Amino acid sequence: MRVSTTISGLISVLCCHFVAASSPNALASFILESAGNKVYLDLNRDGAADQINSYSGRVLIRKQRDRNFDKKFDWDSQRSVVVKKGRPFKRITIDNNFDNKTDRLENYYQTPNLKNERVEIHVDSDYDGKFDFSYQQLIKTVQHKHYPPCDQKFQKLAVTLKKLDRQVKKISLVLDKGGDFFSTDFGFKIDSSCFDKWGKEEFLSLVQDSLKKGLQCLMQLDETHRSEKKAGVSGALQNAVDLQLLMDKNPIQLVC
Repeated sequence: MRVSTTISGLISVLCCHFVAASSPNALASFILESAGNKVYLDLNRDGAADQINSYSGRVLIRKQRDRNFDKKFDWDSQRSVVVKKGRPFKRITIDNNFDNKTDRLENYYQTPNLKNERVEIHVDSDYDGKFDFSYQQLIKTVQHKHYPPCDQKFQKLAVTLKKLDRQVKKISLVLDKGGDFFSTDFGFKIDSSCFDKWGKEEFLSLVQDSLKKGLQCLMQLDETHRSEKKAGVSGALQNAVDLQLLMDKNPIQLVC
């Protein structure tokens, strides 16, 4: 994932889009088993795997979910490592009424110009075992979001965060030989342009503090979900686990 942003929009990006980017320690208790190329997750803590992530190297090639915790997987996403012309590189099958039959099928194709993904969606709306309508969508392959220049309020916030982070252990950096990116120990690769514009220590402190605040927000949302005794796993927890595994396998790239 690559996000094109300015420093003034970084907090909103991290706290909203990356709110679930938490530390491995906070999410380790949900990992039931990690064997070979598979990670088994127990999100409702009943001792049974309700999500399985399968990898080929660092690439997530399959994700299976048991959304209603009946010990049967009702959501399955599979991705090909190699994209072949005219063939879907990703396929998602969904059983929304939990009768062990697929009632939604999504096929993802790469367009010739590589700028978009074409999605063919087939739906069985009456659950009779037959798809009764289909439609298509186009999704941009690379999504950019631009923010306005820095303002005084943001600059004051940046100064405050810098003071707070003086008490935080400094983040170790290792030059990524594959390009002008620096790898952090919290799942991000940061383009050197961010440091050129805003300074290494200031930028890293801001990112780290945003991630910490995102984790606190996430825990509060999940706690509220559980206190209200709502069914299923909270979306906050689901996104947290998914994003943490993504960052562990394939760090998110920030470009300024």
